[in-house]
Amino acid sequence: MLFSTSGPSNPSAWSRIGGLAVLACSLVGVACDCRPTSPPPATAPATRPGTQAVETQPAATAPATAPATQPATAPATQSVVPPSTYDSRPPYTVHLFVLGPEPEQEQPGWLRIVEPSRDEELATCLGRFPRHNRIEIETANVDHLRLDIGFLPLAPKRRIILSIDGQTMELARRDRRYIWLMRSDTTGGWYVADSD
Repeated sequence: MLFSTSGPSNPSAWSRIGGLAVLACSLVGVACDCRPTSPPPATAPATRPGTQAVETQPAATAPATAPATQPATAPATQSVVPPSTYDSRPPYTVHLFVLGPEPEQEQPGWLRIVEPSRDEELATCLGRFPRHNRIEIETANVDHLRLDIGFLPLAPKRRIILSIDGQTMELARRDRRYIWLMRSDTTGGWYVADSD
């Protein structure tokens, strides 16, 4: 095949010449790329469209020393004591929370926990005056109570009925302001201990 110095005028002839050149290079072992070259793309982390690439740092290696330990702390023996409350509207509900026999603890209303059954445990008392001369009290961890009957709107010349922890008793009025109640060590029932 003869080549003119001006080169072939047929485009298919040019492609044949390019093909022969690639074949010759491959036979000789030389890599040949006839396409125009472009710089390689920068290596960046693959991201989805609409997201931003985040540069990551290699993880810091922890020192080979043993982890620092702290001495174990004993759990708190005293629980948080909720505030005692009293509502001055009927049924005059009073709800007491006391931790130990501490006289400085605030105990509002017509009831007072004088002594809990077990020290360092929360003692609670819920009292209501649902209707004239009827008093209802529920206790937990309480051995000694004081009622301030002068604080309640009692109807005159009528008996006072007390229901305490499911036990019902009648309280004599006798012009006194306070009634002291104690729990029996043997039966667990309540009785009037003293009065002022």
